[in-house]
Amino acid sequence: MSTDEKSHIATFGPLMPNKVPNRPWKIILTDLIMQLPESDGYNTICVIVDRLTKRAHFIPINNEFSSKDMV
Repeated sequence: MSTDEKSHIATFGPLMPNKVPNRPWKIILTDLIMQLPESDGYNTICVIVDRLTKRAHFIPINNEFSSKDMV
């Protein structure tokens, strides 16, 4: 690799660890599992995970929702 090529490589700063929550359900992760085969009128699963306890809730929903419905 020439010196010209090295000058285009971005440098990264120090790694910053994620904050550790001090109580359950303070920091959560959410995800949607979509395009599943329909079952009982639902075809999407909303997954909510607590970062501290790793406890998860799986909520069946229909993919016909708006962002307001998700809040």
